[in-house]
Amino acid sequence: MRHFHRLDPATLVQAVAVLASVAGLVTWGFLLNDSAPVQAQANSEPLPPLAATGQAAAQWFAGSAQNLEIKLSGLLAGPHGAVAILSIEDSPPRAFRAGEPLGEGVRLRGIEADAVVIERAGVESRLSMARLPAPVALPSLR
Repeated sequence: MRHFHRLDPATLVQAVAVLASVAGLVTWGFLLNDSAPVQAQANSEPLPPLAATGQAAAQWFAGSAQNLEIKLSGLLAGPHGAVAILSIEDSPPRAFRAGEPLGEGVRLRGIEADAVVIERAGVESRLSMARLPAPVALPSLR
């Protein structure tokens, strides 16, 4: 009986912590190892035919990089050529020149007066600059 009176609070807390850790390990061991075996079943539906152009395969292997969201903010013409101001995937707008890559498999193909041409896996698309609405006529103050 003498030994129980000499236990200090720190030793008691350590003993409770060790017991709680062991109980947690045993509980998680039972929960994780109690899975019933799952049997895979083959699907009897026929596979769809492959595309003749190979574009489906290009999209499959290219991942989601070709699905980049690109926003055209502005177009500038300078002494060294044209520059497009683009925002890719909601990132801050940056300046790009024609021929620069925008992502994996995506390239800025060309810059026009009111649009840019973007190439995604060999397919070109045109992204036009948004037009500003006509200004509101203000009354004269004279």
